[in-house]
Amino acid sequence: MKFFISIDLEGCAGVVGMMHGTLDDSKNYTFACEQAVMEANAAARALFDCGAEEVVICDGHGDGTNLDYRKLDPRCKILMGTPMRERFCILQNDFDGMLLMGYHGMEGSPSVLAHSFNSRANQYIKVNGKMVGEIDIDAIVAGSRGVPVIFVSSDDVTVSEARQILPYIRYVETKQSLGHNYILSKNPQSVLDEIYTEVKKAANEASKMAPYLVEGPYQVEIRFTRAEDAEHAVKHLGFSLLDSHTVARQMDDLGTYF
Repeated sequence: MKFFISIDLEGCAGVVGMMHGTLDDSKNYTFACEQAVMEANAAARALFDCGAEEVVICDGHGDGTNLDYRKLDPRCKILMGTPMRERFCILQNDFDGMLLMGYHGMEGSPSVLAHSFNSRANQYIKVNGKMVGEIDIDAIVAGSRGVPVIFVSSDDVTVSEARQILPYIRYVETKQSLGHNYILSKNPQSVLDEIYTEVKKAANEASKMAPYLVEGPYQVEIRFTRAEDAEHAVKHLGFSLLDSHTVARQMDDLGTYF
């Protein structure tokens, strides 16, 4: 068996960020990186205990250079850095499942630290007229390559967002969102045991979980905070301008853009 773990930071236990800034600006960032390593390791250990022969951990936050890689389970391979040639470029149908860990809710949701890829630039992203966040898009990318998402860990709002499109997944709620920078968190240590238990179940059920299939081509609409970002998307990325801040284009593969 072969599994792919994409680990972000905002949805990990005990992570809340700061007012008027991003998580990366806050005192909480260092803790978030350390907690992400422990949560990824708990999942990796469960996968190996279920017979996995290969586990890839993708450093999925920001520029892809956040984790202390010396502290990751030494049996894992690590996908890191930026820019990607395409999203999760090594993720193909030889993987038995994908895990989305530490993710956050889409921009506009009541999830802690909610945003859609870029908290400073993007007001929203729509695919085929539906408002989406990173969980939707990554599930579509994985599904287009024949890989099911089998597990999600994040706050309660983000888990609910995931289960709307992936009702069969195993999951762990790491905390309760009470505001953009305010949470009621589970103890970060106790979450590790929950992740281990639920990921073992997910690995054993992976063969019964179907990839999330949304047929292309995809009509993508993005509304930016600043008009110059919309202009850049028109001039350099093949989008059409809908208004001063909003652009749209048709895509055959979401992975090549996101």
